Amino acid sequence: MPTTYECNSCGLILEFGWYHYHSFSSGYGASTLVGCLACGCQHRVEIAMRDRGPEFLHDYDVLLTAVSAEQRLQVMTQLRKDLAISLSQAQSAVNRLPFVIKRALDCCEARTLEKTYRGVGAVIEMKVVTSKANPDFGPIQQDRLLRCTSLRFRSDGAKPEFTPTGVRNRDNSLAGEFRLDEQACGLCGCIGDLVSGLSEPHSPCPNCKSGRLAETGGWVT
Repeated sequence: MPTTYECNSCGLILEFGWYHYHSFSSGYGASTLVGCLACGCQHRVEIAMRDRGPEFLHDYDVLLTAVSAEQRLQVMTQLRKDLAISLSQAQSAVNRLPFVIKRALDCCEARTLEKTYRGVGAVIEMKVVTSKANPDFGPIQQDRLLRCTSLRFRSDGAKPEFTPTGVRNRDNSLAGEFRLDEQACGLCGCIGDLVSGLSEPHSPCPNCKSGRLAETGGWVT
């Protein structure tokens, strides 16, 4: 949860903390808000998704296709538990194969059900019934540093705008570690002054150099 700090003199606003996104189509899943203690410029480290999933998402029907004589009772018991059916209905299901246990499940749900029935000795088929493009699929991005286009103040009404600084993770690879202490501020250029947290109260204010930054609230996504 990001925490908001404000200078009691000039009204500078800085926020610190991690938050997640609700849409992942950009290839990024979260950001950590950081600030420069040299000039007061708000930054954020945008965190790339390490896995964007398959290109297509499928829904499956899960079918019971075969049951050995030795496993009939266990499979029937499982069917009655999952489907809330009678003994005679479970007997009918295993006598008239293939039997659709459940329809239109996503991959995770279908795999879980498949594992359950294979565990009691059943032969299971997962049949694709629908396919759709995965909106989050795409190339793996890199973590990157962005800065606010201007200092933020209490009087600002507009949502802050961020622009990429061109700095990505340390070794410019997908698995590289992002080190704030090695990065320069995107506004003043100072190195080692970007921080992801703040002890309260912090004095002096990085903008006016006379006031103090004190916690005023926070927010959640």
